[in-house]
Order: sequence, then structure tokens, then C-alpha cells
Amino acid sequence: MREREEVKSLKAIVLAAGDGTRFKPFTDHNPKPLLPLLGLTLIERILLAAKKAGIRDFVVVLGYKGERVRDFLGDGRRYGIRIEYVENRDWHRGNGTSLLAAESAVKDEEHFVVMMADHVFEPDLLRKALALQPRGRDSVLCVDRDLSGIADLQDATKVHTEGGFIVQIDKRLKHFDAVDTGFFIFSHEIFDALRAADTGHALTLTAGVKRLAERRLIRVVDVTGFFWIDVDRPELLGVAESRLLKTLSKSTDGVVSRWLNRPISTRLTRFLVRTPLSPDTVTAISFMIAVASGILFAVGHLVWAGLLAQFASVIDGVDGEIARLKFRETRLGAFVDSLLDRYGDSAIVLGMSTWAYLSTGNAWTLLLGMAVLAGAPMSMLAKEKFRAITGRDYPIEQAEGWLRYIPDSRDARLFIIMLGGLFGAVIPALVLLAVLTHGKTVWRMYRLAGLLDAPAV
Repeated sequence: MREREEVKSLKAIVLAAGDGTRFKPFTDHNPKPLLPLLGLTLIERILLAAKKAGIRDFVVVLGYKGERVRDFLGDGRRYGIRIEYVENRDWHRGNGTSLLAAESAVKDEEHFVVMMADHVFEPDLLRKALALQPRGRDSVLCVDRDLSGIADLQDATKVHTEGGFIVQIDKRLKHFDAVDTGFFIFSHEIFDALRAADTGHALTLTAGVKRLAERRLIRVVDVTGFFWIDVDRPELLGVAESRLLKTLSKSTDGVVSRWLNRPISTRLTRFLVRTPLSPDTVTAISFMIAVASGILFAVGHLVWAGLLAQFASVIDGVDGEIARLKFRETRLGAFVDSLLDRYGDSAIVLGMSTWAYLSTGNAWTLLLGMAVLAGAPMSMLAKEKFRAITGRDYPIEQAEGWLRYIPDSRDARLFIIMLGGLFGAVIPALVLLAVLTHGKTVWRMYRLAGLLDAPAV
């Protein structure tokens, strides 16, 4: 197995034929792949995550109430993918028969991906597998070695590995070092292995994988640390929902975002993601709340103005969360969101400056507002400009040193504005914002001067 120089897009088989008896009464009338999870069905979530990982061609194997899945998904065009369907009349015998039913659909493929319609995952998990190319007859199984993080370890398929190969696989293994995640890249050897394992009764995919393991034909890709979950029981839907919401936190979140905004925004998102509300609509709502905050500041309703400023900060996270959960992220959306954030901030600062001037009659309060308007975008601008010039991520430790613990990002600025409104300290809040934003800008220039002045290699 070698890392791909250029990742080739493989065809993916999605096994979606089972009857999901544990999910009755829902599955009395609907197939399990159509179970809803945070605004999408299970199978939509699987297909869109795989699409984000780089897969465009899918074979969906149908069985129990399969026509409902076909009618729901169509040919895949509305998702930007291509879907062909295979019917497995023997679906009641197990998922091994479903993969055998799809053999002709991948006859021209050297290798192909296989995944389950009820295994929710993050795209980076599949990207890691796709970046490694099995050779010849070899196949690949993604495994998770963090046994403490498995949602249902007792029911999970366990594996024992040696030297990068699967040597044993079974739900009843007593000695194991990883768990089967349900994501494979197979060669056509799997079909012969399944036929050899077929006794005419139950036939699981694991039975075929065992045959490959005996011949050292299935290698390991360690995906420990990546999000995935097998939604195999009704209570695991709630676990999947909670874990998906936890994935919405970003490494770039500021202190206020991490500890205040994100816990609130994800609760709002949990509800709003089930509605037709689009991320762009939420972006517009956040902007209008910021404008309303500015107006309230200008007319002297400081407490409500401060609270609205903080609420705008919270809602500003919801649009991105909905976009990520529904796979509706776009470059245009991110671009417009960034611009409206700047306009919203300007409206708030203008409102604060207006109130300060009307309250004191001193023109210097207007100059103070101008200083805040000039300094507010500098945190984002410095990071984006560094990335554009160097092609590298912004080195926060090198650029800011100990001052990185003093936040000046948008979430922190709006939190300061809220406090200014709540305590009637609008002018002190403006002074603090001006000093903070310009002070850190000068500090960044000083710290990065040597690095940016060095000749390009």
C-alpha cells in the first residue's frame, strides 16, 4: 500500500438493504437509511460526507422498502453526485449478500469503497483511507484503536492486527486491539471470499473479510481520532447527534466563542437545522441584529443594545454550524458572512459613538469611534494577510507571544461591547477596544517583522 501522488476518485458501494428492526415503529413504514439526523437522513449524511471526501459515483444496494430510498434520492443530481441502484432480493440473509449483489456494478473498478448506510462519519476519515492506495489484491479496513470512545463496544466488530494487517475479526473476539469502523476499500478478492464463505444461510461482510485476513490480504488504516459512529440502536441516534454537534467547535474559536457562544449556538442549531432555514438567511439575521444593536445604542437603550450585540455574536456561529451539518458550505457564503460581520460591527460602533457624542458633546468621542472602526478588522486582516503572503497558517505563538492570551477577535470585541452596554460604560468600552486592537496590531508587526522580512526560499 502506498500513498497516492494524486488521489483517484473511486466508486463507492453503500449497503442500504437491511430492515432496521431495532428502529420500529419507524421502520414499519420506512427503511432505516431514511431516519432523520440533524436535518438530513442517515443516507444523505453518508453520501454528502463521502462527496466532500472526493467521491462522486455511488452504487446504493437496496432491499427492505428500497423503492422509498430510490424515490427519495433519485439519480443524485440534486446532491451533485451520480447514483445507480442495485436490488438485493436476499437482503434478509445479511450484508454480505448485498455486496455480492453489487459485483457487476464495479466490474470495471480495480478497487472500490464500501460503507454502511448507517455509519455516520466525518469526511477526513474517508480522505485518509483514499489517500492510501491498495495494490493488486490488497484491501483496506479503517479501524479505530480508541476503544474507550466506541459508542457501543459490546456490539462492535473487533479486530486483531499484526504488522499493519488484519489477522482476526469477529464481534466475539476476546483479544483485540481495534474496532472495525465499517469503511473499506476492497479489491475484487472480496467477492471470491464471500462466495467461499456462503453456506446458503446468513452471510455477513465480516465472513468475507475473515477469509481475506487469513490470506493477509486486508491491511489497516488507523483512523483513531476521527469522528464516526454506527447508528445501530435507537439510543445511538441521540449519541450521534451530540457527537456531531461537538464536531462544530473549531480550533480557531476565541475564548468567548469556546466557553459562551458555542454552547448556546449549538443548542440553537440543534433546533434550527431541522427547519428549512438556510445558512445565508441566518447570516442576514445576524447582520440585522447587529444593526438593531447599533440603533439601540444610538438612542440610549444601552442594556438591550449590549445584549443584542452579544446575541449577534452567538447567531454568527449558527450559520456556519448549519452549513457544516448540512454540507452547504460555500466560498460565497463564507465571503458574504465575513463582509456582513464587518458591516455589523461598524453599525454597532457607530451607534456607540453616536450615543457617546450626544451624551458628552465632546468631538473626541467621535474620533474614538473612528479609532475602533479602524482597529476592529486588524485581527482578521493580519491573519489573512499572513496566510496570503506566506501560504502558511498564522503562527499565533510566534506572532503574539504571551499577548495571545488577551483576545481581540470578534467574539471578544462583542463581549466587551455587551459589558459596556450592561454597565453603562460605553466610553470605557470604546477606549478598551481601541487600545486592545491597535496595541495588538503594533505588537504583531514587531513580532513578525523578522519573519516576513526574510528572503523567500
